[in-house]
Order: sequence, then C-alpha cells, then structure tokens
Amino acid sequence: MATEKPRVCLAYSEEGYEVVCFLGNVGQEEDWAAVEEKALKIGAKKMVIEDLRREFVEELCFPAIRKLTRMP
Repeated sequence: MATEKPRVCLAYSEEGYEVVCFLGNVGQEEDWAAVEEKALKIGAKKMVIEDLRREFVEELCFPAIRKLTRMP
C-alpha cells in the first residue's frame, strides 16, 4: 500500500504537496469544464466544484434581506 501525501488547499504549491482545487458555485456564470481543465492543467490533482446555491441564498441572502427589512 502506497503512502499518501498530506493534502493542503493552496492556489499554488511549490512544496511538493498535492493540490486539490475547490470552487463553490453560488450562481455565477462559469464555464465549469474550462475551470476544471485549467486547474488540472496547472497541476491540481483534483478539482471539486460544489453546488452551494441553496446555502448561499438561505444562509446569506435571506438573512441580509431580513435585516434590511428591520432597519428603521
């Protein structure tokens, strides 16, 4: 069984670590395939794109709107 390298999340890795790129989709328009291709091309071992639209709206947008409606 091979020993796994420690994993860190960095934009660039010059220390010999495996790089895993993470991108949260909060509704922005992106060419997701191109983003993943670029991440892998510049050396990322893996690309993770998480759909966070529901969390973004429920945990950030709605509370902000609620706060604004309570302001005098």
